[in-house]
Amino acid sequence: MELFNLGIKMEQPASKAPEGLAKDKVVELVTQSNDYAFDLFKKEYLEVMTKDPMIMPVLISAIAHDWVYKHH
Repeated sequence: MELFNLGIKMEQPASKAPEGLAKDKVVELVTQSNDYAFDLFKKEYLEVMTKDPMIMPVLISAIAHDWVYKHH
């Protein structure tokens, strides 16, 4: 979680958000990406958590970011 929080603090976008990107759309995109990430995690990476439980938030975040990159 420390890495995740540090990453958030470091993110300073150089560009502005698209005008059509309203709160409802952001919530929809985050929900879709998180649903995808958790489903994939449960199917492919559940055994990893038994070895290193701290990897879960990092892995979920990375998978969700991959979904956003791929689809948008």
